[in-house]
Order: sequence, then C-alpha cells, then structure tokens
Amino acid sequence: MLVAVVAAVVSTALMLPAGSAQTAPERRTPTLGARAQAEQTLALAQRLLGAKSPAAARAQLGASRDLTMVLRDLWLQRGALSREDRATARLIGGRPTGKNSVECSLTCVHWNPSETSDDFAAKVISTMDRVQGIYRKAGYRTPKADGGRGGNDLPDIYLDDIGSEGLYGYCTSDQTNQVADDRYDVWAYCVLDNDYSSNEFPTNTPLENMHVTAAHEYFHAVQYAYDSAEDGWFLESLSAWVEDELYPKVDDNIQYLQTSPISDPARSLDDSEGIGIYGSWVWIRYLGEQFPKKKGALPAIVLQLFKAMDSSKGASHDRYSTQALTTVLRNRGGFAATFADFADANRRPSRAYSDGKLYPTAAPHSSVKLAAGKRSRDRVSLDHLTSKTARFTPGRGLGRQARLRIRVDLPQRSKGSVAVLTTYPTSGKVVRRLIRLDPKGDGSLSVPFATRDVKYAELTLVNASTSYRSCYQANTSFACSGRPVDQGLAASYVATAVR
Repeated sequence: MLVAVVAAVVSTALMLPAGSAQTAPERRTPTLGARAQAEQTLALAQRLLGAKSPAAARAQLGASRDLTMVLRDLWLQRGALSREDRATARLIGGRPTGKNSVECSLTCVHWNPSETSDDFAAKVISTMDRVQGIYRKAGYRTPKADGGRGGNDLPDIYLDDIGSEGLYGYCTSDQTNQVADDRYDVWAYCVLDNDYSSNEFPTNTPLENMHVTAAHEYFHAVQYAYDSAEDGWFLESLSAWVEDELYPKVDDNIQYLQTSPISDPARSLDDSEGIGIYGSWVWIRYLGEQFPKKKGALPAIVLQLFKAMDSSKGASHDRYSTQALTTVLRNRGGFAATFADFADANRRPSRAYSDGKLYPTAAPHSSVKLAAGKRSRDRVSLDHLTSKTARFTPGRGLGRQARLRIRVDLPQRSKGSVAVLTTYPTSGKVVRRLIRLDPKGDGSLSVPFATRDVKYAELTLVNASTSYRSCYQANTSFACSGRPVDQGLAASYVATAVR
C-alpha cells in the first residue's frame, strides 16, 4: 500500500562495485554507498515518520515514496553512516514499543488495548491468517525466523497509530548481523495502522484499507525472505499487484495506472523513481493473465520470478529484476516479444485485461488520416523498455481493395527492437501482426485499409532492451542500479495508403 504522503524524490540506487549486468548473478557488498546518499536516505525516513498528518507530509515532501522502500534502502546503506547516524537509523527501524497484547496464529499480531480495539485487532489477526495462508499455498516462503524477537520466531505484525503520520503501513528488518556472501535474504516485521480511520484515510472503508495494506506490505516481508536488495520497481510492482489478487473488489491499485505503462508508455518500465513505480504492477497482471497456470490461488509465473531473483544460500540464480524476467520468459516466447505484446495490449486495456474497463487508455503518440496515395513519415526516440504508437485512419478514396503499407527502420534487432501493426476493424476482432524485422531492424508489412472496413490501424514501435553498461552505480534508478545502454534510440517509419 502506498504511503499516503508525497515524498522527496531520492535515487534508490544501491551504490555498489560495478559488475556485469548481462549474465552474472548479482554481486553486492553490505556497505552500500557513499555517506552522503545514506544520510539523504536517513533524512527522508525521519521526515516520513515525523509528519504529524497527511496534509503536513504533503506540504513537506515532493514525490510519492513508500516508507518500506526507504527503510529498505536505509538498512542496506547503514554501513556508510557515521556511528551516531547508525544509532539513529536503528531507532527509526525499531519495532513499536509498549504493545502489551499479542495473539499468535500464522503470524503474531501486537497491539496496545488503550489505543487499538480488540475487535479491530481480531480483524487484523483473521486477515493475516488469510493472507499468509494464501501465500503459503501458492508456494511462497514464510518470512524468515527473527531469532525470537516479538516473543517467538513467527512473523510479527504491530498495530500503531501511523495513520496520523500519513502512513498506511510498512515492513522492514531489524536484522543486525551483516549479510555475507552477497546474500540478502533477511527477516522482516510489519507495522499497520491501528484503525484506518476515515478521518485519516477517506478513500475506501477502514476494513478495505486494512485488507489491501496487509496483503501489499506482508508480500514485502515474503520478498525479503528471497532478496531484500532487489530492484525497487520490481518489489513494489509485485506488492501492488498482489493486493488486487487477494482483494479484487477494492481496486485500490487502479489509481496508480495514471502513471503506468498504460498511460505513459514512453517511461521506462524499470524506473524506480517517483510514483510510477506502483503503476508498473499492470505488467505483472499482464503476465499472470497471459500465463494463467495457477499455484494455489496465484499465477505460478510470479513464483518463478521469485525463484529467479532468490539470493538465499544455495540459490542457483540471484538475478535482478530484468534478468529474472528474461530467464522466466525465455521459453514463453521471449522477453522482447512479450513486452511488445504488452505494449500493444495496453492500447486497448478494456479488451486485453479481465478488469480493463477500469483502466485508462493513453492517446497515441501521433495520429494522421491517410487518403489514397498519401504518405506519412516520422522519426521518434525510444528509451529502453518503452514504446510509442502512431495511428492511421483511412481517408477518402480508399475502396475495398485499399491497403496500408508500412515500412520501418528500427535499431538492430539485437537491441530489442520490435514493431507491431494492429488493425481495428469497423466490426469484429482486432487483428495484430508482428512486422518481421531483419537483423538490422528493417521491415515492412501491408494490411487492408478500406474506409468501410477499418476504423484505424496502429503501429507500435518498441524498445525492449534490457542491457546495462554496469550495475550498482550512483544516481541511476533503473534495474540493478545500472546505466541503460540503449537510450534514445532512433526509430522511423513510412506509412502509405494505396488504392
């Protein structure tokens, strides 16, 4: 669940030694970066936890950030802080105190009866049993044992008045031993608001807000049992996705689609900066609906992504986000083709997704009406993991034999170039065709274009590159904190209407 404040944009790049981003598993060190960046993360965490109300938080801070990811970054970067700041960071990441009631089932829920009603605590206990039960049956690990903190080794959930600070909930780790051998599987505990009062959270009911927050945040605790240092965009996309899987009638994550690959396809999918990090959940939804085989109640493909990013001892992969995706999709048509299908499907979400009627639709990048003999040409720039779409509407003089001829000149195919031409008829189903590209990225295709038969055709140009110069650098918000190789690539086309 998203922090209910708007926070300053801070790069979440984990400043680590450079390494190959192409084939090798992640290799990271526990001390993650320069003191200046760690101090910046500490200051942001203090501001998020110090706001006296959602309105005060919005007045202080700029672009939305999830406290879970801020505390994650702080935990990873703590080795770069001074001794005094490390002590402050431990206090910020510490468990709520003074909770003198606890009930354990699949998890342990802690609350203060003077601040939280037993009735609400009982609802949280029931919710956490359901959430943990679904995740367990779907094959996911239980969060790691925490050495008896909270009274035993079960995962701990604390109820606290964090709604007054503009927070729905968060999860973090207070594991103090240094991770070794580049392994980042750690225990975690979660904090949820103690009542989700409508005065603090006017959208949805208190119970609905508690449900989706529990599903979202506890999935972070599950993620940490695999790899707490995974790319932020990936962790948040997964958690924003799963809340709707468990509680589909709430539709809280629909709000994030206003800054998502559906509404902003020119923004790189793996960008971890800003509120768009949450909108990328629709990519996980797309995968789950395209590859619907279930493990328990959830799509099995998502569990395979977890296994591919697993950094625990004995894990065979330890891939970062786009590596994990490439690995899992290799035998399912390949990443580039799947990403291109996703970009094309996002042009018609109401037809492409089970609940797509609730989703926005972006305007095409360009739109032109083509009469007989007319030609349109354009040249666009594509960053990695983005797309742009041109729409062609048949004009006058285009009879039953009319055709639309498309010629594309894209970067070489090895850079992730894909082109999709989709025809929207006046009646019947849309017709989607891949334009076959030669190794240089050139290709052509001709499709029917009669005025009476075709509403319009759309050409979607795709840059599906997942190549990075090196990982673990400062001041980059992309996968593996790397520098994308294939940014701003030039792609051009010529479209001609022929009688």
